[in-house]
Amino acid sequence: MDIPQTVYLLWHGDDLDDTTPKPKLLGVYSSESLAEDRIERSSETPGFRQHPDTFHVQSFVVDEDKWVEGYVVVERILVELLDEGVQVWRPVAAEALSDGMYRLPPVTPEGEHWVFPPGTVVRCERRGNDLIAVEAEADQQ
Repeated sequence: MDIPQTVYLLWHGDDLDDTTPKPKLLGVYSSESLAEDRIERSSETPGFRQHPDTFHVQSFVVDEDKWVEGYVVVERILVELLDEGVQVWRPVAAEALSDGMYRLPPVTPEGEHWVFPPGTVVRCERRGNDLIAVEAEADQQ
């Protein structure tokens, strides 16, 4: 039986916010130490030195399937807050379902009351650049 071969992917950047660079694949290496050597060589070069904490090494087994069960798409939508005295909208990371429908997260931040309960499937409308939660799915009302 063949021993599975592992390779090491070196990434720089992340998608956490707009202040860090988008992920870039810097190389695929046969050992973790070779990937770490590349980090050392790159950490003082332009661009990389400004974001030294966003190097990431991932190991993968060659010929092994990944994401076999698919993945969840998350989008930023706006949900109206209640009990604020004025109209206030909370940006929320919601699971995109289909046809303009989104599932709200299962919990709200402490002290907040949303117009729709946590975990509700809502229909959204695009208003300008924003997706606005406008109504709960009919069987949840």
